[in-house]
Amino acid sequence: LNNTPTPVNLNIAGINGAFSCKIIFDPDIPAYFIFAVNYSSNSLIRVNMGNSMGNAPASTSSISIAAFTSPFGMDMAYDCMLGKFVAFVTNISTGTLSRLIFDSGPGNAPSDTTFTGLPLNAPTGVNIVKDGKTWNIFITNQGNNALLQLTTGPLITDSLSTGFNANPGNLANIPRCPYFVNDSSAWTGFVTNYG
Repeated sequence: LNNTPTPVNLNIAGINGAFSCKIIFDPDIPAYFIFAVNYSSNSLIRVNMGNSMGNAPASTSSISIAAFTSPFGMDMAYDCMLGKFVAFVTNISTGTLSRLIFDSGPGNAPSDTTFTGLPLNAPTGVNIVKDGKTWNIFITNQGNNALLQLTTGPLITDSLSTGFNANPGNLANIPRCPYFVNDSSAWTGFVTNYG
């Protein structure tokens, strides 16, 4: 990690306006998958890299979700209790949040639910973390420069509840990408600003 990376262009067709991506590993296959949010076509691009990230892509597919409206941010997690990969995707133009459940693994089509009525205002980035028995979904809202915390119970598919919805320290300026990490003593969050 201390060396300058060597870039490789994968030349993946169909990606147009990708604002976020996620790399996951499914040990059951085993295979690595890259998911990229395709803003312009209201879809996700899924790239199967096989058993090594050093491979050429084994396959590429587009996942169309009817409720996607300018999808922007995405994060995915594996819920051990549920035994499934689950993704959350923000829809910037309608202020909604889509949840994708990959019932048969990340290589297959997900079921989807889109949530309306949440305090979302041009939502951009999303980060999923688990703290103890509670799942947290952190979302940046560029429309009101806020960081929103949603929580669920021990299953990531439990009902969503709103935690805080604020601009901590008034530092957010068109916030985009939240990322939280636990260093074993406390949680620390980072948020990038576009403005």
